[in-house]
Amino acid sequence: MLLACQETNENVGRGREDWQLVEMIIWRKRREMIKKSAMVVLAVILMAGCAAAPTATMTPTKVNTATATQTNTPQPTATATATATPTLTPTPIGGSTGKIAFNRSKILEGAYKVYDIYLYDFTSQTEMQLTDSKSPDDSYYRPRISPDGTKIVYELNHTRGSQLFVMDINGETTQKISPVPLYKGTANIENLLSDRMAAWAPDGKSIVFTSNRHLLSEYSIDYEIYRIDLETYEVTRLTNGYRNSMYPCYSPDGEQITFMSDRDGNWNIYIMDKDGKNAKKVTSGTSSNRFPRWSNDGENIIYHSDRDGNIELYLYNIAEKTSTRLTSNPASDASASFSPDSEWVVFQSDRAGNDDLYIMNVVTNETIKITVNESEELLGDWAR
Repeated sequence: MLLACQETNENVGRGREDWQLVEMIIWRKRREMIKKSAMVVLAVILMAGCAAAPTATMTPTKVNTATATQTNTPQPTATATATATPTLTPTPIGGSTGKIAFNRSKILEGAYKVYDIYLYDFTSQTEMQLTDSKSPDDSYYRPRISPDGTKIVYELNHTRGSQLFVMDINGETTQKISPVPLYKGTANIENLLSDRMAAWAPDGKSIVFTSNRHLLSEYSIDYEIYRIDLETYEVTRLTNGYRNSMYPCYSPDGEQITFMSDRDGNWNIYIMDKDGKNAKKVTSGTSSNRFPRWSNDGENIIYHSDRDGNIELYLYNIAEKTSTRLTSNPASDASASFSPDSEWVVFQSDRAGNDDLYIMNVVTNETIKITVNESEELLGDWAR
């Protein structure tokens, strides 16, 4: 019995040990399952986090895009503000319309002022730089647009004189049309030779200009008016006044030329036939009357004068033979050019403290500033 009881007790003890072992195995398995479950949950959380990350990344992109759009929005407004004034686009009269070629200054090497040529387009309300002077000795000056609007004649001013060139309206192709050397052979200022102040004939086949090229055969430093045929390059002298005759401009029909001259001791406006004959003075007095330009309808000549003590614009009526003052400002208003429909003029003025370009209606005198720049803008030519 005792032995049986002992065996029974041993069996019970072994059973307990076995059960404890079973419990231990079950507990370990449960712990492993819990670990695995925890790892699964963690993996799910991590996967969810990774999946959410692109969404978080895209959200700022959308915000940034919207922000950039809002930033860009004011730019067209600023552009429209700067160029809104030329909405008064003139009625086309032959060739290109709505373009003004002009000069703008810049400083090279910290001290030398030079000029380049720019083109302002009323239709697109943009401007384009056509030349880029790299030397303090060179300036691209006095642009004039051809009647068909495809070319520009201008003068390249050097320290020893100036020459005439023709370029495409986009400034790409350039051709020299001055066959005269820059100077006679010495560097004396009396011997400088210059072709300058050019203007197109209405048919675009010739150009009139100012030159002292006769200095090669005459000992005179005065300027005279010449014409060059663009097909043959034959040059014809039109004036011989023994004083300066400058700044020629054809009438719209090509039969006459207006110009300025000091042949009587004062600068006055003259009209002559296209061959240089029958020159007649249309202004008088002791004042300085300069830079005449014919209107495209042939009825008027605009010029500037200091006859009233200040440089202002005046309109000479061909039929009535009278001059009317157009501007009245303490500043200097000068160098005007008519719009294609002859109802507006572009001119330069320092009325805002710096030389800028303005347009003005010749009937209502409405005046609009079209350039806003710290540089000087001057000598505008309105395409016709």
